[in-house]
Amino acid sequence: MLWLTIGIAVDLSKEKLAALVGMKARLWNFMPSHDHLVIRFVDRNSAELFLVLSGCEELAAPVFWEVQDPQYAAVSDDLFSFTDNRVRIVCRDAVLQQRYVRPK
Repeated sequence: MLWLTIGIAVDLSKEKLAALVGMKARLWNFMPSHDHLVIRFVDRNSAELFLVLSGCEELAAPVFWEVQDPQYAAVSDDLFSFTDNRVRIVCRDAVLQQRYVRPK
């Protein structure tokens, strides 16, 4: 299976994470065989962003939630965590994109 992602990658700086506050988040796509997770964020104007996480090793999250205080932090030399309220995801790589096409 080929993963197809299309979009403009942006960094996960504090400013970019702060812009997610108040958005509706939803687990959008997960492939356990590839350790690959996508979270979809939607704002009040229906604009979308997608957080594509690869090399996921830990996942604890509700299916959907309102973003309150997203954080990004190093866990080790090659792992980071993305957290927000009841969400904790530990992965190796992440990119925030404006578009995402689900694989068929």
